[in-house]
Amino acid sequence: METAVADIIDNSISAAANNIHINIGFNEKKNDFFLEITDDGFGMNKLEILKAMILGSKNPKDQRASDDLGRFGLGLKTASYSQCRRLTVESFSKENKEKNSYTQDLDKLAETRKWGGDRNKTPIINVGTRIIWEKLDRLEINLKDLNNDPQKPRTIQIKIGEIAARIQKHISLIFHRFIDDKNVEKNIRKIQIFLNKTKIKPFNPFNESNNATFISPITQVDKSTKLRYYILPHRDKCEGKEYEDYAGEEGYFENQGFYVYRN
Repeated sequence: METAVADIIDNSISAAANNIHINIGFNEKKNDFFLEITDDGFGMNKLEILKAMILGSKNPKDQRASDDLGRFGLGLKTASYSQCRRLTVESFSKENKEKNSYTQDLDKLAETRKWGGDRNKTPIINVGTRIIWEKLDRLEINLKDLNNDPQKPRTIQIKIGEIAARIQKHISLIFHRFIDDKNVEKNIRKIQIFLNKTKIKPFNPFNESNNATFISPITQVDKSTKLRYYILPHRDKCEGKEYEDYAGEEGYFENQGFYVYRN
C-alpha cells in the first residue's frame, strides 16, 4: 500500500503540486474502505485523464522534464490496481479551465470486456487532481464477517490506523528531501504532504542532525555522478530512542549500502 501511494505522489510532484493530501476512511453506505490522494498541481484535461487510465501511455524514450519521476505511463494504473478494483480520477485542468471525472471498475470491465473510464458528473474539485481508490481488496480484512460484530467500528479504526502508520513511515523516509524545510538542495522543490489532515514530518536516514554523524566530502566520480557517504553515530552518541529509530526494523548492518530512490 505505502509503495503504491508513493507512486501516485510521484505524479503529483511531476504536476508541480505544492500540497498533497492523503485521506483514508470508511464509507458506511458502501460498507468499504477508501483512500484518496488529492493535490493542487496543474491538473489534467479530459483527454489526459483518459490517456492516464490507459496502460503504457508513455514512450520511455520521450524527452521528459527534469522533475518528472514517471517513465512508462504505468504508475497510476499499476499502483491503483495493485490495491483496489475501482479507480476514480477527478481533475481540474489549469490550462483548459475544465473539470472532469472518470471511473474504471475492474468488476464492470470483467463483464463488458471493454476498457475505458465511465464519465461521472462534473466534480466539485477546483484545483489539481484527486485519485480515489475503492473496493480495496488487499487489506486482509473480511467485512462480511464484521457485519454483526459489535466490535466492527473499533476493528475498522484499528485497520485504518495500521494503514496510516505504514504510509506515514514510508512517505516520511522516501520523500524526506521534498518535505524537509531545512533541506538546502536547490534542485529539490519543497512540498507538504498530509495524512488524514496531519502533516507528515521528514525522516532523514542519514541522521545529519547528530553532531557525531560523519559526513564525507563530495567526490566527483564522473561528469554526472557525485558520491558522499555517511557513517551513523555509535549508540553512546545517541539519545533516547534515536539509535533504534535510525537502525530501522532490519538493523544497521542490514540497512547499510547503496540506495537509488526517487530520481
